[in-house]
This record gives sequence, C-alpha cells and structure tokens, in this order.
Amino acid sequence: MRKYIILPFFLLFSSFFGSCNYLNVDDYFEDTFQEDSIYANKLNIERYFNGAAALLPEVNKLCEAGNTPGITGSDEGVSCGEWSTMFGAVQYSGTKFLNNEIILPHIESVPNMNSFEKMEFRSRCRFLRAYAYYLILQQNGPMILLGDEILNNNAESDYYARTRNTYDECVDYICKEFEEASVNLPASFTVMEPYIPTQGAALALVARIRLQAASSLYNGGDAARRFFGDFTRCTDGVYYISQTYDERKWAVAAAAAKRVIDLGRYQLHTVADENGKVTLPANVSTREFPEGVGLGTYKLDPYRSYSEMFNGETAISNNPEFIWISNSSGVGGSI
Repeated sequence: MRKYIILPFFLLFSSFFGSCNYLNVDDYFEDTFQEDSIYANKLNIERYFNGAAALLPEVNKLCEAGNTPGITGSDEGVSCGEWSTMFGAVQYSGTKFLNNEIILPHIESVPNMNSFEKMEFRSRCRFLRAYAYYLILQQNGPMILLGDEILNNNAESDYYARTRNTYDECVDYICKEFEEASVNLPASFTVMEPYIPTQGAALALVARIRLQAASSLYNGGDAARRFFGDFTRCTDGVYYISQTYDERKWAVAAAAAKRVIDLGRYQLHTVADENGKVTLPANVSTREFPEGVGLGTYKLDPYRSYSEMFNGETAISNNPEFIWISNSSGVGGSI
C-alpha cells in the first residue's frame, strides 16, 4: 500500500540528488509484499489496514481531483499511482481500490492475534467499510450493496448485472454496520493512536446519516420530488429516493443523536478567562455555562475556547469535544 506514497516522494527528491543508495531495499520489499504475507501476523495486517484507511479522502477535500473513483474505477483501469505537483496531489483513487484485497474473511487466520484483538480489528474493518459506503452515498447517491460477498473478478457480464439499492436501503445498511462495529470498538482513542475510530465515532456517524436521511431532500419533501421524482429502478419501478414524507425519520435521527450524548464522554471544549480581561459584547449572557459564559470564578473566554481547538494550544487528549479526528494536510497550508 505504501508504494503510492514512496513513489512520489522518490520522484520529487531524485531531481535534487544525482546519486542513489543501491543498498536501500525498502522499496523492493514494499513492491514484493504478497497477499499471503498480509495475514501472516498482527503487524502486517494492521499495516495493511492503515494503508487502506489512508486511501480515504480527507473530509475537507472531497471535491479535489481523484478523491472519487470516477472513470478510472473500472476493471479496465490501470493504476498510475500518485504524484505531487505545485497544485497538490494528482491521484486516481478509483484504480487504487482495485488493487486492494478483502481483509474481513482472513482475520481469523492471523496467528498472533488473540480473540479480543480479532473482535476489535474486525470492528475496525467494518467501520472502515461502512465509512467508505457512506462516502459513496454522499458523492454518488444510492449504490449496489454487496455486504460480505466477494465477487468473482473474471465472470461473464450477466454476473455483474445488478441494480442499485434505494437510498433508504443504503442508509439502513450503513447504519447497521456502524452500530454493529461500535460494540467492539474502543471507548476512547489513545495518545499513541488518536486516529483509530471509537465507539462514539461509529454512533455519531449513524446520527449524522439519519439526520441527512430525514431532511426534505431525501424524505419525500418538495426537494425530493423536484430533484429525484423520476429516479426509479428499472427492474421494479421503485423510487431510489423516497417520494413519501416519513416523520418517523426525524425521531430516529433524534434518538441516534441522544445516544451519543448519553455516552457522557463528550462536551464542548472551554477555556477560562484566567485574567478576567475578556470584554464581552452586551448580548452575550453571563449565565452559567452552557447557557452563557459564566461570571466570577469561572468565566469563559469564547475566542480561546474556539481557536485553541485548531492552533495546537490544546492537546488532542485534553479536548473532550473530539469524537473522531483525522490528520489534514490542508490545515496550516498556504492554500
């Protein structure tokens, strides 16, 4: 998996150095890392999983070139890897997905993982798969749900003649996967592994998806009828996007959000006005937080409470507002 990172790095720096170290065989071993080696031990399968997770697009860069499968996501596609330009990374993620293997069926065969580690790792994989489905739903709409089925990649065309599932079917499947994954995910992330998805992350994504599904765009409102009124499945005439309003979807979304709140693990990040020098606008309440910023011994600094989540002043492990975090190359960049 890392060869897509190593290649642009090498190409970038080879123009500055005329010689190379022929004793460096790391790239060779990366290129010859075979599928059976992935499941040989715990370290290898975790490296492979992390490599697959690294292929997911950054949430703030969904519209950048190559972050959706696009026309290269086909069995005729050939991966040309990734390289850096002055405008950012150029990549063809669709072909990258073709080079991946399926992890879930092989977890049991990893020799040095105990039962509890396998349970958690299986949940990580289900989370990753559900999150990939979620991104497809966001960018491309309803999709073909495969579940645990592993497709033959050398069958006749009729074998692949499948129709998409409806939007609501996709939502139910993705949420079910997140919920089942949440059972064995860790309650919180560690300082050493801050990017590992947690139980709260899985349940929070369920809440987000349920809220979107309840909106008028996907819940039989005027927007759904205006934009998707003629989107029907050719096999049975079923609408891909529901044309009938269902108030129950709002209740399901509210219950999903309440479940995250009831975990009792998350709250707004606050920083105290230690020197009492913050001047507040007249319309800012001084009632006790969270109804206001407080007064007296614990008065909040609204600006620092917000800014220190992003400027590095507050350590990730000390911020109770984070549910799931990711590293973003765009933060602090020149663009």
